[in-house]
Amino acid sequence: MPADTNFPAFDLPPYELGKIASSVKTAREQGREVIDLSNIRPNLPISNVAIDLLVEASLRPNNHSYSSSQGILKLRQTAKTWYKKRFDVELCEEEEIVITSGSKEGISHLLLAIVGRGDTIMVPTPAYPILPAATVIAGAGFIGLPLDLESLEQNNYILDSKSVFFEQLENAYNKTWPKPKVLLINFPHNPTATIATKCFYERLILFAKENHILIVNDFAYGDLIYKNEDSMRNSILSIKGAKECCVECYSLSKGLGLSGWRMGFTVGNKEALSALKKIKSYIDFGAFQAIQVA
Repeated sequence: MPADTNFPAFDLPPYELGKIASSVKTAREQGREVIDLSNIRPNLPISNVAIDLLVEASLRPNNHSYSSSQGILKLRQTAKTWYKKRFDVELCEEEEIVITSGSKEGISHLLLAIVGRGDTIMVPTPAYPILPAATVIAGAGFIGLPLDLESLEQNNYILDSKSVFFEQLENAYNKTWPKPKVLLINFPHNPTATIATKCFYERLILFAKENHILIVNDFAYGDLIYKNEDSMRNSILSIKGAKECCVECYSLSKGLGLSGWRMGFTVGNKEALSALKKIKSYIDFGAFQAIQVA
């Protein structure tokens, strides 16, 4: 390979969780006991029903063929039922749901589909590593919106419509050219555990509509809440008119303890999901069908 060959991935720093995993592996090989919290691995017991269904589905020859890059229809219908029951959100299984290999894959491929070189994405910081990294991979620019941790601490890490976050958001938007196309958020938030109220989402959606911005919410932790804060388990899509400018990436890893199954779904704005379906049709044939069935 020529010495001057340069690949875009060279611009990415080493993946932080990968470095931690390597350190953990080394420590355990040395006989040290390690408690690893880096990936927030759920310790929920796996349902025996899920295992039985996976075994049964794996024995069917048709489930070992190519699947659908959008995800099989029955799984999309189940996701539709789940979102209605859990968050009171109505979805169309044909236009507003795409099955993904967890939320990371959904976010990464969505950004590849909707932004490119010269575009700008805004992301609250500190951020889970994949959010800024997916922006770089897509060739877009990145603007960090620092979360005011001091004020959040005073407010029990809850964002509402009066948050200073909106001052930073508006200042960043007004000072940037060309104007940002995407606001990539992550609530409940990793790593601060910040959660957002419905009134926060209402103001955020109003801002997005006024400025023609797509909001993408990494909702991987949507099932993890503070004690006695069930009212804070908010999908941004539960806000009236949200599907006009919002996409949400949901994961089965945390709430159901199925992190190794790599299963999730991206839902919301049908134009953005149409772009996601198109790029996934080139890249993959969907997850192993037996897992989708299970």
